[in-house]
Amino acid sequence: TVHRIDEIFTNKKDDVLRSGVLMADISDHLPVFAVLKNKQLIKQETSLNYKRDRSFRAWEALKKDLEMQNWEEVYVRDVNTAYKSFMEKLMKLYNNNCKLFKISGKRVDQPWMTKGIRNACAKKNPAV
Repeated sequence: TVHRIDEIFTNKKDDVLRSGVLMADISDHLPVFAVLKNKQLIKQETSLNYKRDRSFRAWEALKKDLEMQNWEEVYVRDVNTAYKSFMEKLMKLYNNNCKLFKISGKRVDQPWMTKGIRNACAKKNPAV
């Protein structure tokens, strides 16, 4: 059932991209969410970029580790303690299995530049 605690109010109606209720029985109230436009420009550093390993192998290792975890400490009365415990376990396993690695800024900006195309450009323009 919907109660006042299950609602989100905003005066920026045009900024709401999506909203809804998650059907999850983690408490006596259903989780409510709203995705808003972020108009703040974020300046990205171009010299160093990171990418997370999201390969099939990494996801399978994460799933295996999640299945092997003892989740008893998540099943407590205090929802804040349960959530904190759950997120700590999840993020630790996620960071262990789906590691970050450095990539060059040029590779991110130009993913279509394969090794073959770079070699062809180097032959055509030796000074570059």
